[in-house]
Amino acid sequence: MRRRDLQALATALDPDIVWQGLRQDPVCRGPEEVVDAFVAQRDKNYDIDSVELIGGNDHVVLGVCVPGLREIAGIDVGGEIYNVFTIADSKVTRIADYLKRDEALNAAGIARA
Repeated sequence: MRRRDLQALATALDPDIVWQGLRQDPVCRGPEEVVDAFVAQRDKNYDIDSVELIGGNDHVVLGVCVPGLREIAGIDVGGEIYNVFTIADSKVTRIADYLKRDEALNAAGIARA
């Protein structure tokens, strides 16, 4: 993302990827929509205070503290969001958003650190 190498980003995504947001409906379907969503968020130029990355067998949890990020889809996120990336055959097949670290770790099947 920092290099804006969108082709490399898209290559890491499964063709059938789904990004499940904080609400029931998926936010994005397919690599093009996911890449567009990442770019849109990056272009907002949020200042990131901290990043936490926790790996599991077939999941990765990304936690980001962004004080300027107040809401997503009408939900108050309080400056934090957790994404769970599901990985199969070296491709990201699903991304799911969570408000709480414990919820994300549980969804990823990762023991609490």
